[in-house]
Amino acid sequence: MLLSSIDSNAQCAMCKRVAESNMEDNQNNVGKNLNKGILYLLSVPYLLGAIGIFVWYSERKKRKSLLNNKETESNTTNNE
Repeated sequence: MLLSSIDSNAQCAMCKRVAESNMEDNQNNVGKNLNKGILYLLSVPYLLGAIGIFVWYSERKKRKSLLNNKETESNTTNNE
């Protein structure tokens, strides 16, 4: 199922009608705004994922530095 491809029209009926009617009337502004809206909706999940990865990496780096500091402190007190 994952390896096969099926052609489909995956566009809502309202969007399709608006785009088609504006193409007939030579009003290209609505089509451009529709494309901008689609790109906006597409970018939100990627931005949220990037923010999540950044926060995770920052916390991981902070924990590693805290662990390293604790290890060096314990080694210093044991050597004395």
